[in-house]
Amino acid sequence: MEDTNNLNGGENNRWAWIVTGIVVLVAIIGFYSWPQKTNEETAEVPANNVVEEDVYTASLNNVSSSDEVVDIEADLNNTDVSNLDKEAVDVDSAINNE
Repeated sequence: MEDTNNLNGGENNRWAWIVTGIVVLVAIIGFYSWPQKTNEETAEVPANNVVEEDVYTASLNNVSSSDEVVDIEADLNNTDVSNLDKEAVDVDSAINNE
């Protein structure tokens, strides 16, 4: 006669492997379909938070495109950096007054 316990054990073992394979497959599909942030998404600036450049910053960006020494010296001499740290002083005073 046949051993029925051995046949049922093999059947259960096969179903256990099938169920395990399905669970692993679902986990892999879920991992790859989960939404992930990319660098492109984090680099976007919302349209309502457009930063406007003030006049002082615009004047700092106003330089010639020439690479001649005379033109570079003229750009350096025309650049006013006397108020460059004004905001840093304001921040320090705000922190110290707390």
